[in-house]
Amino acid sequence: MPKRTEELLSQFLAERSSEHFSLLYRQHIDGLMRTATYLAKGKVSLAEDLVQETWIVAIQRLDRFERKASFKTWLTGILINKFREHQRKNRDTLTLAVLLQRAATSTRQNLHIDLKNAILQLPDGYREVLTLHDIEGFKHKEIARLLDIKEGTSKSQLFQARKAMRQLLTGYKTE
Repeated sequence: MPKRTEELLSQFLAERSSEHFSLLYRQHIDGLMRTATYLAKGKVSLAEDLVQETWIVAIQRLDRFERKASFKTWLTGILINKFREHQRKNRDTLTLAVLLQRAATSTRQNLHIDLKNAILQLPDGYREVLTLHDIEGFKHKEIARLLDIKEGTSKSQLFQARKAMRQLLTGYKTE
């Protein structure tokens, strides 16, 4: 039976054992990778780097984790900060020509691939809120705290992201 995160955190802080870290890591890696991949616009190597940096910072600062939020929320906050740090260092300017080229070369094999491509085409704010709310299940209050925005902004960004997704996925019939 898997141990609860709180129990693992306490045991890891007390013993610093690789076993407890391994269990914590396995509990949270999938969600972190999924979020990082969306934030990194599908660039898996960047997502992996962001997740690795997130874990390094988390372990270094674990003794300062105040448990005001869940461990998942705290980790995701570190991940978002790492992503924003990366963005500041590598300002990635996309021209309209590049966006049109990407859209023209995107494969239309199935809705799953198109859905991922549509998410990756969203502006950063829309993509962040959509990923955190609809994919990872965070509440608007948590998203607001993580992204340092107002709760209303989170709701608005989600509304606009969903609207953009509908436009990007026009042509699909609902079954």
